[in-house]
Amino acid sequence: RVQRICSWRGLVSVASSAALRTAAVAAGAMSALVLMSECSLWSVRYGQLSAESAPRDASPLSLVLHSRALAALTGFGGVFATSAVVSGYMALCFWVAVFRM
Repeated sequence: RVQRICSWRGLVSVASSAALRTAAVAAGAMSALVLMSECSLWSVRYGQLSAESAPRDASPLSLVLHSRALAALTGFGGVFATSAVVSGYMALCFWVAVFRM
């Protein structure tokens, strides 16, 4: 095993497997985040305790999109980029599931 890693092909193989594992973990985390956000979309409408209280938001993506820090740091571009990444990920998942790319 050590001899295989020391060669150039071995290094590329180890690096590509580590990159694929990292991508798989990132995709799993993104899927969990999207699922959690989609399941908690109702929380803004029904999370308000009274007419005077502010609505509570349980959706992680909604919290990011409505965050004042993101808007102050990046302006509209950050909100657009966050929305584009999430929408693109959901579209990619749809295409892979339906058309088996």
